[in-house]
Amino acid sequence: MKLFAEETTYQRLSTFATLDGLNKAVRTHRANLADDLTPTQRDVLDVLARHSCTYKGVSFLRKNKLAELVGKSRRTVIYACNRLAELGVIEQHELRRPRGDRRQTVNAVVIQPAVQRDNDRHKADEKPAEKGDCTPELHTEETPQKTIKLPNHNIEDTGADSAPATALAHAIPAPVFNALKPFFNANELYEVYGVLLRAKAQINREIMLEDHGERYAQVFQNIIRKFKRGKVRNLTGMLFVSWRELTAEIDREIAKIGEVYYDWVNTDDSGAEDGGAAYFDWLADYYDGKGAMI
Repeated sequence: MKLFAEETTYQRLSTFATLDGLNKAVRTHRANLADDLTPTQRDVLDVLARHSCTYKGVSFLRKNKLAELVGKSRRTVIYACNRLAELGVIEQHELRRPRGDRRQTVNAVVIQPAVQRDNDRHKADEKPAEKGDCTPELHTEETPQKTIKLPNHNIEDTGADSAPATALAHAIPAPVFNALKPFFNANELYEVYGVLLRAKAQINREIMLEDHGERYAQVFQNIIRKFKRGKVRNLTGMLFVSWRELTAEIDREIAKIGEVYYDWVNTDDSGAEDGGAAYFDWLADYYDGKGAMI
């Protein structure tokens, strides 16, 4: 999917509502990956965080400038960014000019939400501000936000002994609720559902979860299987990205329906009957394939 260097893109890429949420995520990434990150990679993450305060979580630093701020070569910084991306800490996006030749312009580096591992929860919550934090001196807005706390990669069904999640049954579409319920108590389930809503809102907040709940639930189940096998380090970040990609896919499907309908409506009188029949044949095939109305 092509991204253009414009306000709407920056807003869609933003992964945090507040600076507090951004800062806690950075500290959690550092704690979770303490044995995996080199000092240079930690420094790169800190610098990116300090320059991700306008659109929270999104930095537009060029690699040359980032290398200058970290005090390393451009090649070293590129390697560090690629490693952070492999670990699920950041995403890197090429942005294109919205007009003219639409060639590549700046890149956007997006810090991803983090999941606290059980043994690191209290450390991250109580840790004072670090040099990588965005602060009021760098940006004028800061309000509290909770960091999502979820189990580690040994996540298992919570069973009957977990805190009741049934209170949310009527607030969340049934397929999504039934997929999340075995793994989380009420508070955790509410937080994960919030990740889904934020991912959907970045693409098209008008898409109805009730119409596509099974597809969102399937994405969750696929990620959980990988998470339990230790193939996913950052559960929240992976869910956010995967749900956002699914939403983009659904958005394209809806747009295609609109285009087909538009062509049919605008067919001249001599071909209107054939055009209408073709449209409804295509629409019937689409619904049969998806199993749900859009």
